[in-house]
Amino acid sequence: MKALKKARQPSIFEWLFCGAMVAFGAYCLLNITPWETKDSDLVAVEGVPSEAKMTTVRGRYGKQSDILDFKVGDHHAQYASGDPHWREVQSALQSGRPVKVWFAKRHTVFGGDSFQLCKLNDGSRDILATSETDAANQEMNKHSGVVYWVIIALGGFGLYINWQQAQNFAASGVRR
Repeated sequence: MKALKKARQPSIFEWLFCGAMVAFGAYCLLNITPWETKDSDLVAVEGVPSEAKMTTVRGRYGKQSDILDFKVGDHHAQYASGDPHWREVQSALQSGRPVKVWFAKRHTVFGGDSFQLCKLNDGSRDILATSETDAANQEMNKHSGVVYWVIIALGGFGLYINWQQAQNFAASGVRR
């Protein structure tokens, strides 16, 4: 015969941890911005890109991605090899010739701001359009939204388990 587990009251830490998971997931989910960048939200900067540095990072399953860190004027940004028109953007930013870039200021989840390259012109032609970066960001948001829903579900499940334990403890008549 299986012995019954002794009823116990969930600790305040268990309640807070699960509640924080739900709150964090909801906060992140609500802060996923619709990626429709308006021209009025863009900051246009002209100049020669400086401090261009290429970094290679290894992702899951050994897949490598290149990330180009660069600065135009006072604005620092990154552009990754998975982003639209990677080769053309990389070439223009490392050419040493003046470019005109449009950055969008994005608020990060943990506070602070970052700048995202939205539009690029190398003087003779448009290399990158805002609609292309918006579409790529929208695709990325689909995946991060699923992760936030999983965090909310796990936190909610933990709260449910805590509630069940509290009910069992109250029904057992045991006092602390």
